[in-house]
Amino acid sequence: MIHPISHLDYDIYDIFYNDCNQIIIITPYTRSAHRICLCVGTVSLTFQYKIDPHRHTLIYYLDVPSYNNETINLSVDGAMITTAVNRYPAFTNKIIMSTIVKNEDAVILQWINHHQKLGVEHFIIYDNETPSRSTLRRTLERHICDGRVVLIQWDYPYRSPISGLSGQTTQQNHSIYAFRTSSFIGLLDVDEYVNPQNSVRTLPMLFSQMETKYSLRRDTYGGFTLLNKFFYNPHNLPTDGEKFLAIYNCDKITHSGHEKVFVIPANIDTFSVHMITSGKRAKILGESECFFNHYFYLNKNQTRGTKLTDISDNSISRFVL
Repeated sequence: MIHPISHLDYDIYDIFYNDCNQIIIITPYTRSAHRICLCVGTVSLTFQYKIDPHRHTLIYYLDVPSYNNETINLSVDGAMITTAVNRYPAFTNKIIMSTIVKNEDAVILQWINHHQKLGVEHFIIYDNETPSRSTLRRTLERHICDGRVVLIQWDYPYRSPISGLSGQTTQQNHSIYAFRTSSFIGLLDVDEYVNPQNSVRTLPMLFSQMETKYSLRRDTYGGFTLLNKFFYNPHNLPTDGEKFLAIYNCDKITHSGHEKVFVIPANIDTFSVHMITSGKRAKILGESECFFNHYFYLNKNQTRGTKLTDISDNSISRFVL
């Protein structure tokens, strides 16, 4: 498990070098930005910052092409601190996924297994549980050891009075800046399963086909937006293991709201829950191309997700072995 370099007196959730020769500092939104400087001898270099327009997250950044110290000296609003700096693995040109979880041990391995079949190479999991209560490291041990999973302790408030949903949005922007040279990062929850349509069986195939179909160059768009389709369990059928994948009762596609995105991190400045809030625009994929099955009753109380409809969709069954 990777522990963020936090300095909560200054609202700092993590400090890290990224794979674009920058020092990045992630904080929840505060009513006024801090003045943060890197102090190197007698030289003081001021961090610039980006504010998520939804006011959940602040990203401070400083270009440091030849600076790689394990500890650095910062001035934060005039106060001096010496701090360690994290560094995360570089997943250059790879498709990865990032999510935040709390007490989701019962469903997370199935989620990883499904998306691994679709060609996702690495998973960045942020553990929002109190460290003394969390068992997630044990659950994911095999995948952590083989490098498939990066587990990050992220026990910050999911909601805060100033920045709202900052637990999730700081996680999302943290991944966008920590894994900046990855080709795509899927920002989905563990009850959301990507479901390519027609003959497409992998995400590399899907993204390549969509770029050709819509004449998209990789540097011209922000990623692909997937629409949501809710799935229900009105008869309270067993959902343990992968049994929920054989429950096909669902709703029509949600055409507005609940979208999720596979972002191209190099083309994004800020992200907030369901959408790119600054950066290049995402291409929305249609229902006939790809959407995601949202099993929002998973690991929840039995009264959630009991709606009975006359619609069913078994298209995900071809990915279940």
